[in-house]
Amino acid sequence: SIKEIATLLKIDVILCDVNKYIKKYECLFKVIDEQQSQIQLIDGLFELLYKIKEKSVDFVKKEIINSFWSKTEDNVKELAGFIIQVIKTDMVLHPYLIDLLLELEKACNPSNNLNILLPFIVKKMIQSFGQSISNCAFIYKLHQKGIISNDEIINKLLLLFKLNFKIGQSNNSLDQNEIMQINNIFVWFLPEVIEINQFHPFLNLIKSRNNFNFVMSFVPDKIDVYKKLRDIGEPENEVTKALRNDDIDTLQSFVSMNQIDVSNYLVPYNIFENLFPNGDCSLLNYAAAYGSIKCFKYLILNHAEIDNSTFGLAVFGGNIEIIKIVDQQNINKKEYTVNDIAYAIKKHRNDLFDWIFEQRYSNKIDIETSDRIIYISARNGNAHSLIEMINKGIFMDFYASIYFT
Repeated sequence: SIKEIATLLKIDVILCDVNKYIKKYECLFKVIDEQQSQIQLIDGLFELLYKIKEKSVDFVKKEIINSFWSKTEDNVKELAGFIIQVIKTDMVLHPYLIDLLLELEKACNPSNNLNILLPFIVKKMIQSFGQSISNCAFIYKLHQKGIISNDEIINKLLLLFKLNFKIGQSNNSLDQNEIMQINNIFVWFLPEVIEINQFHPFLNLIKSRNNFNFVMSFVPDKIDVYKKLRDIGEPENEVTKALRNDDIDTLQSFVSMNQIDVSNYLVPYNIFENLFPNGDCSLLNYAAAYGSIKCFKYLILNHAEIDNSTFGLAVFGGNIEIIKIVDQQNINKKEYTVNDIAYAIKKHRNDLFDWIFEQRYSNKIDIETSDRIIYISARNGNAHSLIEMINKGIFMDFYASIYFT
């Protein structure tokens, strides 16, 4: 070991660094051991939230009410942070999460602090207005439920466009995050942007081809069509809905009637997607992203091709059978990227993280990859993936790179 070599050669500088490193690592393990019960509670809460569709809103509501998450103001604010994480990463769950928030609001009483939950989340959503497609989608659903008023949306847009963005535009200094924010707002709040007369001044900043084509398909005389589409809450396209719902009969009918080449057809752009290529996704990859196993198998049998994106999107969809099919067909054993495992981390699919990590990273992992996994884990509140890296000694390598390079 480095310590033995440094001791043998009496290299005090290195020995001092090694001892510091070992002490830091031991302290890290001590903290983890002390916080283990808290980590298990957090994992359990994420399990409830990400599986709310299967478990039911009522079940999750009762679990939260009867837990310590509902008791103190600090705990309720932590609960809000976990709910916001799910809002960010899974738009399909938005209707269930809003119903959950409304049910928890009704359950307010002197024995809990749930009265602050919904207002706190609304405040955080408004503060980050437009920073992601999922943020915009959730704000609009809150508006549909009467939780956020139209005036609040208009006032926030005026503040953003006439103050924040206008200052940047006049100095020609809007950064990429601000440009992305404008793109997201145009896609989700097009009628409101037109209403406050900010459509033409900022149209040139709609950089995405798919975003631009979508927006322009409703301007100037189809805004009512856009509003109806937005209110429906899901894509109208027949094949898109079939793939989302694993409706193999509709998919088969669509493919045969339209003589579709299943390898080249791209699922149309829609505003109800986040986290994967929107408007540039093959039928097979879209089925993988929604865990639609029947549609996926049908497309495979009809010679749809697995590509470099399929595995990551299968992880995003979370269907184990699809993931294993894709992995088995990876005959060249292409190295999966950090983006592939990132979907498992972001959506707290810890069993998938463990499996991918064991399959692809158990023997070797470079510092850049480990650094990225640590960052993604911390940013998405995934203690499980972070601790697994520590337990396997990966985090030790990360610290070693800091001390000895």
